[in-house]
Amino acid sequence: MRLAKLTILIISILSISLASCIKEEGAYREADIENFILPADIMQTSTVVNHKDNNRVVVTVYDTAGMKNAIIKPEIVISSGAEISPASGVEVQLENYQASYVVTAQSGSKKVYTITLKKDKPLEYNFESWYEVSNPKGTRIYDMLSDELWCNANKGVAIVYRDNTPFPTRRTTDSHSGKYGILLETVFGNRSILHIMDIPLYAGSAFRGVFETNMSNPVTSAKFGQNHAKNTGKPIRFTGWYKYKSGEYYQTCTVIDKPKKHNEVDTIPGKKDELDIYAVMFKVPQGNDGKKVYLTAEDVLTSERLIATAIIADRTEKDDWTKFDIPFIYTEDIDYSQFDYKLAIVLSSSKRGAFYEGAIGSLLVVDEIEIVTEPIN
Repeated sequence: MRLAKLTILIISILSISLASCIKEEGAYREADIENFILPADIMQTSTVVNHKDNNRVVVTVYDTAGMKNAIIKPEIVISSGAEISPASGVEVQLENYQASYVVTAQSGSKKVYTITLKKDKPLEYNFESWYEVSNPKGTRIYDMLSDELWCNANKGVAIVYRDNTPFPTRRTTDSHSGKYGILLETVFGNRSILHIMDIPLYAGSAFRGVFETNMSNPVTSAKFGQNHAKNTGKPIRFTGWYKYKSGEYYQTCTVIDKPKKHNEVDTIPGKKDELDIYAVMFKVPQGNDGKKVYLTAEDVLTSERLIATAIIADRTEKDDWTKFDIPFIYTEDIDYSQFDYKLAIVLSSSKRGAFYEGAIGSLLVVDEIEIVTEPIN
């Protein structure tokens, strides 16, 4: 009898504990701001949310004149089940271009966010300002440019890196002017006999746009394009300085579907790797809908949205700093009465790097780039 009562007691305790655990696990724990949207005539680019840097949200606007202590009424997208204060759609007064929000997860955890309005920068980039970010486990540290619209794949690489291979995109003191330039290197990837995250190499890259990890189709993780306002002018030339050295062994990557999907790598003796430097302009729908439209490595040079391209012709090795000055070639006129427009800049140490082809050790260093414009009538 005592044993039976003891058994019932233990089962009851376990049932209560399990129910408690299920309730706790069932509650959403995320307390993130996923998007922060202002009217299209104010907001210049998609919001950049940096959860690693004290939950900082940067909203780039056309002009900050009169916005220092302005009243804004944003639309805010947050984690499922979470609540935000002040609420989405409620008027909030800025203080010195900033406002604070508190997001409370369904589980009860809280995050405080600082919203900062920042004026769109001119189209000149010298790669001087950087900060460090750690991977989710805090075991690897990588470089990111302070200008949030300059993105790279370091964030995605940090998720899968298992060793001390250098990150493909980082700062360098080997600059054309100033303290730093940007260094892009094609490095070893993650090969697996089980074909899990079977990536033969990572090319060093940097681009204007956003990076959103897509594990099912990694090629589309890099999303190219920043809003290009009419008053910014018509792009006519893309200029800058670079040095380049190809890696020793060029390798191709072929996707094999059977018996199990994996990447098959072959080496091409004597083939040199090639850099990639280009800028493109493309049309998007007007208003906030257009801000959600990007190009990816799959269509950035073939999309029907393209209206102008500036692509480097000489992709060969350069031991010394070499100037590039590339004219934009237009296939149609700019028409802001019908469309909004985006501008994308892409730099890569391997031309085919987005498709995991190139030479490990290929090294591209870039500095002082500029999009030269002329007024649009």
